[in-house]
Amino acid sequence: MDKENADNMKKSASMTLLSHSPSTSSFLNRTKSWSMYEVRGRMIAAVALVCLILLVVYIVPSTNGYSDVETVEFLARRPVRMPKLPSQDIDNKHLMATSSEIYAVVLDAGSTGSRVHVFHFKRTNGPLKLVREVFEQVKPGLSSYADDPKKGAESIRQLLNIALAEVPSELQPRTPVSLLATAGLRLLREGVADTLLKEVRNLIKEYPFLLDEEEDVDIMEGADEGMFSWLTISFMTGDFLSGRNNVAALDLGGGSSQITFIPNQQETLNTVPKDFIKSMELFKKKLNLYTHSYLGYGLMSTRFKLLGGNKKEKQQKLQSVCLPANIRSLWTFGGVPYNVSGESQSSFNSCYSVVKDFVGQKIQAVYELQKHEIYVFSYFYDAAVDSQLIDSDLGGKLVVKDFLRAAKKAFDNPSSKKPFLGLDLLYMYSLLHDGYRLRSKTKVTVIKKIEHVEVSWGLGAAFELLSDSGMIS
Repeated sequence: MDKENADNMKKSASMTLLSHSPSTSSFLNRTKSWSMYEVRGRMIAAVALVCLILLVVYIVPSTNGYSDVETVEFLARRPVRMPKLPSQDIDNKHLMATSSEIYAVVLDAGSTGSRVHVFHFKRTNGPLKLVREVFEQVKPGLSSYADDPKKGAESIRQLLNIALAEVPSELQPRTPVSLLATAGLRLLREGVADTLLKEVRNLIKEYPFLLDEEEDVDIMEGADEGMFSWLTISFMTGDFLSGRNNVAALDLGGGSSQITFIPNQQETLNTVPKDFIKSMELFKKKLNLYTHSYLGYGLMSTRFKLLGGNKKEKQQKLQSVCLPANIRSLWTFGGVPYNVSGESQSSFNSCYSVVKDFVGQKIQAVYELQKHEIYVFSYFYDAAVDSQLIDSDLGGKLVVKDFLRAAKKAFDNPSSKKPFLGLDLLYMYSLLHDGYRLRSKTKVTVIKKIEHVEVSWGLGAAFELLSDSGMIS
């Protein structure tokens, strides 16, 4: 009796379970001999299979753009740690090309100071994404150590230490580093710059970063400086990836000034000197750029020349109509201190005449330029802040004539704390208006940073460094 009751209970349980199936009758024909435990086991297996499918669908990372953005935000707080490099017989370029986390260290040895840019990128299915930049600087510039190269190299050490602290130790052996010098070293006498760079190479070799001694510690060509600055702005504003190609970059450094844009008018190509057009290829795009660097037309070099300075002569005093008559100040240029002062004939008009003549000696007119979206930076930014034309944090948009108005105001109200402000602003106006031939009402954007990234040639140089290292194409 007990056995019969047990069998009836099993059949009843089986019927109850199967009654919920849409194909119960056919299913029963195949399973009527199953026990309740057999059915339960098969149902558990089916549920497990469904769960496994759900795990694959929802847990495997998505490859769309939204997933990439979320990952970048997380990595900005805590970078993923990667294994150490295998032995030398492994194809390291292949490993670097497939790594999702990428760093690049760019050292800028400028005429007035040295800077480090540490860039952290994330490789995605779409464009390369910049996660963050660390930027620091030291003064004076490397060229100021012409008489003590070892001390000059040591001035770079603290910048390398910042990079060492920022890049995860596992990634340091595959992180490329470069030091590129600009106008300050270009202007040194023959042999001096080479000695300085040799000491810098020896210093960098003490660190675990990836270094090509011949290519990655060098004096940068002026045209490259312009192209890399343009690429930084074009990439950060989205102009490069969108293909609009409407950005123009005007950089005013200490020893040189640069102009770079993509010409859209045939007239520009027909009239420009041949060495002003350069080609570059990045992210599988080939571009022809109008770019030129005017050596000796940076702000500090211009001050020196307009004050009557001559490096071939030993001078202690400099005078100019571009400084207010009652101004007496001490100014250091190229590591040499000078006593500077104005003249009795000093005035806004006298200075403008001198500045305009200086600009006209070399600067080429670019009539197409005013049809582009113009960005000015470096010393343009500093002078605009000092004269309260723009916000020091946000930058701002100005018209070219704003520099002229501010210069007039600085001459009318001279300040012993800012003795060069009138001269600097007048030179900027003349460079834009009398040199490049921008109209007085042409708008320019004055910036220092875009999305927390320093506006300079650093990011553009990082792209070339990564490309040469085989990490991007």
